[in-house]
Amino acid sequence: MNQGQFTRLVEEFCKHCGLPEPERILHGGPIAVNDIVFSLIYSEEVNPDAIFAYADFGEAPRGSETDVFRTLLETNLSLYDGKGPTFAISPETGRVVLSACYVIADTPPDELRKHLVKMAEQAKAWRADPLFGSSKQDAQRPRPSATAFQRPGKRLSGKEHVRLR
Repeated sequence: MNQGQFTRLVEEFCKHCGLPEPERILHGGPIAVNDIVFSLIYSEEVNPDAIFAYADFGEAPRGSETDVFRTLLETNLSLYDGKGPTFAISPETGRVVLSACYVIADTPPDELRKHLVKMAEQAKAWRADPLFGSSKQDAQRPRPSATAFQRPGKRLSGKEHVRLR
């Protein structure tokens, strides 16, 4: 893949969606999908076969940041399948973003549009309920340890270190 294939995908996407100025989007300029701001990024150095979509979910509610960030990290564990999507905090803005990666060759313009619409729906749902249905009390409740990293038959206390060989 190369920049040319990314350019064609973005140009076709813009034509499919009736968006003017594909050049702006090609250089990381924002687009809005159902009032949610996105950036579409291509980086040959990171992955020459992929397009990265970043959805701005917004700011974590003041006073609840710890609970919200914990919930997002827990959600990352259940969402992540080796290629995403994942929640992050933008180092530039401090806002919560959902990032997703799509193979350019496997993502026609209409599919890219569907992915962005779905991410926009998720952003709106998160803005309405940043704890995904958990109460603050639930977020403070101790959680069981992740068993995938425990030795069989022995629970780790958190004070031990597991050495990988």
